[in-house]
Amino acid sequence: MTDFRTQLQAFDDFLKTAASGLRQSFDRVTFRMTVNYLKSDDPESVRLAITQLAKEKNPLSIPPLYVVAKAHPSAFLRERAQEALKVLDPEGQAAKIADGKDYKDAVVDLVKHFGNYKA
Repeated sequence: MTDFRTQLQAFDDFLKTAASGLRQSFDRVTFRMTVNYLKSDDPESVRLAITQLAKEKNPLSIPPLYVVAKAHPSAFLRERAQEALKVLDPEGQAAKIADGKDYKDAVVDLVKHFGNYKA
């Protein structure tokens, strides 16, 4: 769980600087709250956060969902995150961008690519 939380924290740290101009203040706060639920010890909270991120169809959700899909200790939640990624990224661009990279570099590259989303 430690590596998983470290990777989500890396995304959160990057989001603090990279996403500052992407969304309105309220949207940014609610988005971060939802992403923070991905760190929860409660599997139901994580599942709900995954579902909510997929429903919002915001490409900026791809990096944290990628981390969950690759590193969450629960196979069930990794599978749910993979399904959400298919909704957000049906062409599999995230997998191509992240291929062969460690999590930190992959997350940074995913944010750079998908972070240009304008609401």
